Amino acid sequence: MKKLFFKYRIFNYNDLNEKAKTNKKLQEKHESFLRIITQIEKHFSISINEYKPQLLVDLCNVAILQIGKPYVLFDETAAFLTRLSDHNNGILIILKTIFKENLQVMEEYELNTYLYMLITHWPDLLLSLQKNQEKLPVSLVFDSDSANIFFIKNILELSFPNMFLFTVEQNYTHLSDLENRTLHQLVITNIPNLTLPNKETICISLYPTDRELENIYHYYSKNRVNDMLVE
Repeated sequence: MKKLFFKYRIFNYNDLNEKAKTNKKLQEKHESFLRIITQIEKHFSISINEYKPQLLVDLCNVAILQIGKPYVLFDETAAFLTRLSDHNNGILIILKTIFKENLQVMEEYELNTYLYMLITHWPDLLLSLQKNQEKLPVSLVFDSDSANIFFIKNILELSFPNMFLFTVEQNYTHLSDLENRTLHQLVITNIPNLTLPNKETICISLYPTDRELENIYHYYSKNRVNDMLVE
């Protein structure tokens, strides 16, 4: 068994290229993974730079050496991806789509293993994706003094880094004045039952609770997934 492992295992990128010359399946996997990485770089406007050869080696090793499900009772890889999707669902949907477009039909556990390998072996991948994604614009309409409103803005920015672009709406006398303004699609407010034409509103406290922050995140998750799929 150990001899077979060392026979097929790929030790570095030069070794990958040499073995691919006499192994058609390996060559096809190599080309597929290269397309996947290139497509991810293009879609998200990021670059893996010098880490690409090693990532290709790691992915090809999984493809060649993995036989059957990598677990008996508990699928840790699936659990990892499930937890990750709580805050990166849109990103995971795009990554899964790219894999499925470039690889032949595979079992769910195979896809999960490739995703796990990509995410954990591509240095700072999730951080790069989150930084580069477009922020969703939000208007803040609060019945409070200016200092407190900007304090709330700071709380929201700390709670949702790289997710939203918050704009404080000021200099209006009556709420009806807001109807003539160009507000963003989402309006966050502390004014109960505030209704604005063709806008979504989320009402929060002057110091937002965990539940209120969850509601804001759910809006982000739903709308960011839709935006990414359109892209």
